[in-house]
Amino acid sequence: AYVFILGGDFVSAFILYFLIFILVGYSSNFFCIKLAPKFGMWNITIRFGLILVALRILFFFIVLNPGLENLIWLGLVLMTIFGGHGVFNTNYLYLCMDEDEINQGIRREGMFLGTNALITKPAQSLGPIIATVIFTYFSFVQDAPVQSAQAILGIKILFFLVPAFSSLIGLLFFYFYPLHGERLERLKKELEDLHVKKRMKLNTLSNE
Repeated sequence: AYVFILGGDFVSAFILYFLIFILVGYSSNFFCIKLAPKFGMWNITIRFGLILVALRILFFFIVLNPGLENLIWLGLVLMTIFGGHGVFNTNYLYLCMDEDEINQGIRREGMFLGTNALITKPAQSLGPIIATVIFTYFSFVQDAPVQSAQAILGIKILFFLVPAFSSLIGLLFFYFYPLHGERLERLKKELEDLHVKKRMKLNTLSNE
């Protein structure tokens, strides 16, 4: 996509993209992990997520101007920085498992992971479908050395607006995620107490 918009060498763009992804992305992940004990994962996710949505929309309108298209790389760096909160995604799923263990008395990770896959795997197929619909509507020509202005607009929509609105929908649902703040601290304490009781019961059975 960056090559279609900016032109240039595919290999160079590919290398630059992954350098940003690896160096900036992992640095952002590390930064978010360091912030989590003080601010909490939920707060970081909401705030970084909203900034990320705003950046995607902002840079879409910026790069509509062909003279400013080189700023796409700056946008990618900034969006990668504020995308570091994605490191917490797996944690949220396991917190649900922790709460279920307290309520049920048993650990049911397999059920949660299976249900998660049942939802996420079909959802992953939506990306190619949306991309195909947008490319078709905006007259993208596969393998063409140069794309039309209409096709370039479609690419910009796909790489900026579509992720922005998808992230915004996700944040609206995530806002109601209950396991943060005092409830999360209470969950940790109850889980620790439950594990102590389980260990004591196991030791008792082992000594019989």
